[in-house]
Amino acid sequence: MYLLLDMNKIDALIKKLEHLQISEDGGIFRKGMFPSERFHTFLPYVRKDSNIFFPASIALILLKNIRYLDQKQSEKVNKIIHEIRSNYEFYSNSKYNYLYNFYQTKPDHHYPNGFILSKFKHFILADDADCTAIISMTLDNHSMNRVDMIREKLVQFSNLQQKKIEGVDSVYAELNFYATWFGSGKMPIELEVCVLCNILIFTFTKNVTLNLQ
Repeated sequence: MYLLLDMNKIDALIKKLEHLQISEDGGIFRKGMFPSERFHTFLPYVRKDSNIFFPASIALILLKNIRYLDQKQSEKVNKIIHEIRSNYEFYSNSKYNYLYNFYQTKPDHHYPNGFILSKFKHFILADDADCTAIISMTLDNHSMNRVDMIREKLVQFSNLQQKKIEGVDSVYAELNFYATWFGSGKMPIELEVCVLCNILIFTFTKNVTLNLQ
C-alpha cells in the first residue's frame, strides 16, 4: 500500500510536469521549455522569463531518478527530457558549442519580454559554468574530449587568471576558484557556492581527475 501510494504521487508529479511543459512554440517560450519568471523586489518588476537553466535542471533531476520509475513512467519522463534537450542548440555558443548561456543565443534573446535590458547588446550575458555543467550532465553523447575542453575553459576564466574578484574578503580574493562566467570582458569574477557545487557534481559524474591547483 505504501509503495502504491508513492507511485501514485510520482504519477501525479509526472502529470504536472507534462502539463507545465510548453507543448508548442509560441510567445517567448519554445516547445519543450518550462515557463519561469524573473522579478525585482524593489521596483516591483515581474516578467515571464525563458531560460535554459531551469528546464535543464529539471532534466538532470529526472535523469538522476529515472531508475526508480516503472516502464510507463520512464517513457513519459524520457519524452519530457527529450523535449528539453531539443532546445539546447539555441543556447549554445556559436564558436564553442560545448558552452551554454542562461539566455537564448541563436538568435540572441537576452532578458526576454523586457522593456530596457533586452534592447541593448551591452546586457547580453556571457556563457556560464552553471548552465554548461548542468546541460553537459544531461547529454548521453558528451565525449571526454568535450569534458576536457569545458574544464580548460573553467581554468581559463577562473579567479586570478585574467581578472581578480572584487568586493570580497582578501581570504577569498586570493583563491584560485572557478568563476561563474566564461567571459573576461564586462563580466565580473563571481564566487557562487551553488555554481561550484554543480561543477563538482559535473566533475564526479564525468569521472575526471580533480584539479587541486
